[in-house]
Amino acid sequence: MYFYEKSNMNSYIYKTIILFLFVTFITSACSNKNKTSPHAQISQPLQKQSAVIHYFGDPMCSWCYGLSPELTKLKSMFGDSVEWKLINGGLRPYNTQTMADLEGFLDSHWSEVSHRSGQAFNHSILKDHTFVYDTEPACRAVYTIQQIKPEKDFEYFKRIQTAFYKDNKRINNGSVLADLASEFGVDKHQFLTLFESDSAKAGVREQFQLTQSRGVNSFPTVLLQLDDTFHQIALGHSTAEKMSKRISNLINAQKQLESN
Repeated sequence: MYFYEKSNMNSYIYKTIILFLFVTFITSACSNKNKTSPHAQISQPLQKQSAVIHYFGDPMCSWCYGLSPELTKLKSMFGDSVEWKLINGGLRPYNTQTMADLEGFLDSHWSEVSHRSGQAFNHSILKDHTFVYDTEPACRAVYTIQQIKPEKDFEYFKRIQTAFYKDNKRINNGSVLADLASEFGVDKHQFLTLFESDSAKAGVREQFQLTQSRGVNSFPTVLLQLDDTFHQIALGHSTAEKMSKRISNLINAQKQLESN
């Protein structure tokens, strides 16, 4: 039994790599200047931190929705004693499948997640066969909040989850995502301007690529970074108590090594 969801980013990257190589060949003949993306820092090696928790998820990942209450508890347990980083992993970005394709699978899948986690699901949206299950807009919305109000990214991430899974909001729509952002004091026009920009599209794509570079292809995934070493805390559903125990053990072991 698996309590996580697999990303389809590998197939997306494979389909685009030929195009990328072709474009690289053509453009390299035109210019030899090194142009740095405004978001390039996200692909750079992470700076050393005493303890950093990295959460790789997707607002439209049902197991991520199932894990949200446990992550909320975990955050309250550690408070500011560790740094938290939320990375949009990209479950089904740029996907073209509709609920007509996924209704049967998601109906049983959501029931399983609900049973395991206790989270409530409204299955009515599964009947909307026009709804495209593309998770890129929701991830890009979280990325947008990270640029405007980074301290609210996890709360906004959870708000998208409840809007989709409980309220059945069409969260692949920018206006709906802007309405949700306004609940956190974000101006709708400011949100939409950044959300619809090329920089936001590039920025969230780099988060997808960062996820792949860390070897993460299933969600939710929680990693603990101690200096340059990453430790798996959770792959799929877990509890705050289990995650807290593993994090504490690893941090204590690190402190013992440093004291010797």
